[in-house]
Amino acid sequence: MSQKKKSFTYGWGLQVLVALMFFFYAGLAVDGQNISVPAFVEAHGWNYGTILSLSTPASWVGLIGIIFFSWLVDKKGNRFVIPLALIGSGIACFIYGQASSVAMYAVAVCLVFFFTNGYGNVCTGALTSSWFPRKRGYALGWSSMGMPLATALFVPILAVLIGKFGIAGAFSIFGVVVILLGIISIFWVKNTPEEMGLYPDGDDSGLENLEKTRQIAANYKSDWTVGRLLANKTVWIQSICYGLLFLTTIGLVGQMIPRMIGLGHTQKFGLIMLSLAAVVGIVGSIVWGLIDLKIGTKKSTIIYAIWYIIAIIVLLSSTKSIPGTVVGICMAGWGIGGIGNLQPSMLAQTFGRWDYASASRVVNTIVGAIRVLAFGLIGITVSKTGSIDKAYLFLIVGNVIALILAIVLDDRLIGKEVAIDYADSTEEVCDTKPVA
Repeated sequence: MSQKKKSFTYGWGLQVLVALMFFFYAGLAVDGQNISVPAFVEAHGWNYGTILSLSTPASWVGLIGIIFFSWLVDKKGNRFVIPLALIGSGIACFIYGQASSVAMYAVAVCLVFFFTNGYGNVCTGALTSSWFPRKRGYALGWSSMGMPLATALFVPILAVLIGKFGIAGAFSIFGVVVILLGIISIFWVKNTPEEMGLYPDGDDSGLENLEKTRQIAANYKSDWTVGRLLANKTVWIQSICYGLLFLTTIGLVGQMIPRMIGLGHTQKFGLIMLSLAAVVGIVGSIVWGLIDLKIGTKKSTIIYAIWYIIAIIVLLSSTKSIPGTVVGICMAGWGIGGIGNLQPSMLAQTFGRWDYASASRVVNTIVGAIRVLAFGLIGITVSKTGSIDKAYLFLIVGNVIALILAIVLDDRLIGKEVAIDYADSTEEVCDTKPVA
């Protein structure tokens, strides 16, 4: 097999792993809440509002996970972090399923969010940007299908497993699967294609001197400190923009079934709507990737924000119309398929593959801090008004702000560029510092 073909095959093989990480992150930390929270409440007689509210502090612990794992990726690389996060997530699943008290549940759900955010919000983008620096949008368009796939498959599978084996048995099964994936990733993951003598993007154009690129990758140390990142306008604009768009995604998906029940529909109908959104999202994931590749991440994000605004308006205006609800759900599903692509793609666009991990320490943390507000927003709104729909009004406002930020965002590369990566480049990276 030629090096070019091997580069292509191995790189896309790793995108399968990225898709699986998206799948288990979305399933365990977002979509599964539709089933797991009611299941725990029914099994132990706990208060629904109390258990649901614990997802908010758990989300903040997940934010700490983003900070920690972003730092660890920057120091140790994806090859070290991915197995650690996956195996930790699997162990957390065992503890979560065994929770027999509210206190134990609180600890367990925090552990689940901590580890899943590590691989779902950090490693997915970091690994993709290293292997597909130029075609990241296209690559993420396929691998981010893992998120809507979780909506389509994880929830019904979890429901069946809980019905057959109970909560403990169901999450033990998921725990074993995730741990096995973590063990496999020890032998599967490589930080960069260059360390294997392979080419990024599966393309050897502009990479005649592969050894030089390998040396640069091995010795490069980013000079983007946390302080410098926090002082950068581009960091804040893109972080708030995508944080608000991600908040909308969590807000729409995380409690879609309870919303359907609140509107007078059955749980079965809610599950059908959630699955419909997921199926549409799978197609949407690919299409958003193609749009990103065709017109760029910034323009794609502007279209994305407008699309979400219209989708929410349709959902709010169709509460008594099943056809209108279906249209709104499909539009929301189309949006669900895009966020896992666009946010890491913009981070790679502005900071490049070499500074991605360093920048993600701050960008992903801010995005995560905003995203986790979704659970609290819905919880507070429901407790005050008794309606999830009232929270959707805040989602519209958030998307309008995101739209404005996307328009003013400067998406030019501000990270270091190793010019040997690009066919039309002739210069090498400057100020490369050896790893301490």
